Amino acid sequence: MYGEEKDHLLLEAWVILTPRAEGRIQAGHGQRMMAAFLDRIREKDPAMAGWLHDCRGEKPFTVSFLQGDFCEPEEGTLKVSPEKEYRFRFTSVHPELSDLVMREVIPDLKEKELRIGDVNFMVRGCQVRPETLEDLYRRHLLAVRPPRARWALRFESPTAFRSRGRNHLIPEPRFVLLSLNKSWSSISRIDLGKDLHLLAEKELFIARYDLRTNILHFDRFRQVGFTGFCEYQAVSPEEWRLKVYGMLLDFSRYSGVGIKRTMGMGQVEPILSD
Repeated sequence: MYGEEKDHLLLEAWVILTPRAEGRIQAGHGQRMMAAFLDRIREKDPAMAGWLHDCRGEKPFTVSFLQGDFCEPEEGTLKVSPEKEYRFRFTSVHPELSDLVMREVIPDLKEKELRIGDVNFMVRGCQVRPETLEDLYRRHLLAVRPPRARWALRFESPTAFRSRGRNHLIPEPRFVLLSLNKSWSSISRIDLGKDLHLLAEKELFIARYDLRTNILHFDRFRQVGFTGFCEYQAVSPEEWRLKVYGMLLDFSRYSGVGIKRTMGMGQVEPILSD
């Protein structure tokens, strides 16, 4: 892991932008969003940007696709207008990356230019949600109130899970919890158990869902993923594991789930209220 371990700051941020002029970006522009994000990190800390680009396994950040009102879809491109606002979301679960973004990147973004593909955008503002890993832990695992046994996730961008050489397009509990536990284990010294996803396969089931599939075209490949809503119900697990499930599902806001999370896939919004 890059650098020395410190208090883990988790970060979710939305960047609001407008294009300088009309232009077109590729419909599957996840790689360009990641490049734009890493360019900003490189300006402040080239070593950090290089590590983020080259590290294998669980990358400690996610970047969404550009979102907004696109005009005249044509030949795999999306038209953007200077009269409209667009936005994208990025998250970090790495303490040094989160600290760098909060301390240097975000304060320097306002009214700066951001290039996505062949289009130059002006940054109009940022909305940031920071939280420490310790706060997340205390809110769930040390809570005195009875833990909930029902949760939901909204999959905001196309999501897929890779297992045994193929993609899976249903957010089964074992896939979701395996992905979340891997992300958690990559940054936390608190061991939740390497077989947690196998227990989830027995103790959680899908209560209801509303999902649809999407095809994403990247530069040299394509991916099929799903978006929509899925609700999970627990069946007689221990109280401690109920708390762990709730904590990891809450953690999904920052970590995302599934494959290609640095290129726009696997963006998640947990729904933990009644």
